[in-house]
Amino acid sequence: MQQQLVVEINDDYNELVKGSLAQSNYYRGGRPYGEHFKERHMPWYAWLILVVAIGSIVGGLLMLRDSANKVELTDEQRKRVAERNAQADAKDLQDR
Repeated sequence: MQQQLVVEINDDYNELVKGSLAQSNYYRGGRPYGEHFKERHMPWYAWLILVVAIGSIVGGLLMLRDSANKVELTDEQRKRVAERNAQADAKDLQDR
């Protein structure tokens, strides 16, 4: 009884799978996967959004580059910065 039930379930599953495969484009002689996208084109507004986004990113980077100022430090200021960095490094080594 149990073996007959398993055989019936397997037969039902095989019919279901064969039916779904028979309905797919692959078995009906349709186009292979990937060819569906060859005929589609991106609409003009999508290109516009893409160009505006890329332009705003590039423009922002160029403005950032142009607004950057070189910091002129005196020798005394450089010495103080080096001392603070050394103190911070020593403190980091102690905290480990």
